[in-house]
Amino acid sequence: MSRTRPIALALTAVAAAGVLGGCDRPTPLVTVSVSGNVVQSEAQSYCQKATTACPSRTTAIKTVSYKFGDSIGIDVPRSIAAGTWLVYAVGPAELQAQPQPQLVLHGTHYASLPSLTLPNDASELIIGSQPFKPSSSNKGDGVWRFTLRQAP
Repeated sequence: MSRTRPIALALTAVAAAGVLGGCDRPTPLVTVSVSGNVVQSEAQSYCQKATTACPSRTTAIKTVSYKFGDSIGIDVPRSIAAGTWLVYAVGPAELQAQPQPQLVLHGTHYASLPSLTLPNDASELIIGSQPFKPSSSNKGDGVWRFTLRQAP
């Protein structure tokens, strides 16, 4: 066996460990706040480059409770705010189709979404740095999902 073969195998193993280890890194946090209650979450899918499908993560979907008339504050990291980011409030039927965003933002890290503008069946808040697609092949920086629950 030549001396270069063990070196090549070792370099391949180190590269593979680096790629696999990259999946364990925390993603940027998105913060949602309603009436003083703050919920932060990592992304459910996240990748650095828009050229490949973002891998899904096992991040639990957090719940955001609101009362009719509340404003829902959304704060994204400045790295996400530097590009275009979108906010969707969708119901179960819209998750199967191509939903339209409630907000499209660029260059700002904070947005307020009045609950009065939410669809009646809104059950999920989705923040994305690319247009959301119902399939798991979202491309772009990331998708953060929150369950919406209207409090009595």
